[in-house]
Amino acid sequence: MKQTEPIDEIWKECLGWALEKDAYFSQQYQLAGLGQEPCDINDLFRLPEYEISRFKRPFECLNLPLSSVDRWIGKTAYLTEEFDIWKVCAQNWLSSCGIHRASVVLVADGFYGMGAAWGILEGIRSIGAVAMTSGAAPWEIIDEYGITACVLTADLLEQWIAGGWRAGGCRQIFCLTSGLDTVQRDRWQGVLGIPIYRQLGMEGIQDSVIFWEDQVKNGYHYLPQYYLPELIEDSHGFCGNLLLTALQRRSTTAIRVCTGWKVDLSRCQSQSTLQLY
Repeated sequence: MKQTEPIDEIWKECLGWALEKDAYFSQQYQLAGLGQEPCDINDLFRLPEYEISRFKRPFECLNLPLSSVDRWIGKTAYLTEEFDIWKVCAQNWLSSCGIHRASVVLVADGFYGMGAAWGILEGIRSIGAVAMTSGAAPWEIIDEYGITACVLTADLLEQWIAGGWRAGGCRQIFCLTSGLDTVQRDRWQGVLGIPIYRQLGMEGIQDSVIFWEDQVKNGYHYLPQYYLPELIEDSHGFCGNLLLTALQRRSTTAIRVCTGWKVDLSRCQSQSTLQLY
């Protein structure tokens, strides 16, 4: 799907696919009084909200078989085209933080089951940077291999700090753990003396890099052709709970998923950024 396609056309295809392939969603859609035809994107609020637990078993609710599931068998529950989306999001995140063709990026975790590093590795390669992988102790090989950036979980970051290791030649770190709090991140940055960039993903939809920080760190960015955020506002109309619709997800329908994230619209810098609190 072309990225220049209008959002209402992307929504129409997303909803049409869901009504055709997902029997459970189609039933809920009709119970909402929307009939059998795709509704306008402005009627999105009339659809039911879903808890994330419903999306942890891909393909379970679909009533027609799908192709391109080679990535799923014994590996991870994402279709090939969903990895392409993940790759584009990761490429945007990494590029916005200064990763380029001369970078050597060590991906130190996330290759087990539905690991959060699957799509990021593809993003690194699409930039043209050198990608390396290691399961543990990345701090031991930073200087040996000329690594300039690391992608790893908060647990590994904590081990890095606790072990008294320095950053060496590593100039930036990308954290795979969603919801890394500001206090912990600031403490780690103070010890290592290099920036640590955060991102948000959701297990069962896209494990990482749905929303991400850039070098300015003035909010979380996203690509509106892939994800549609919706705010359930508080009484003041600015802050509230975030619902997420994955516009091009195919292994399950993911429309109006309850994320548990809190958003402050009054602090958003643009239509493609979110300010979480």
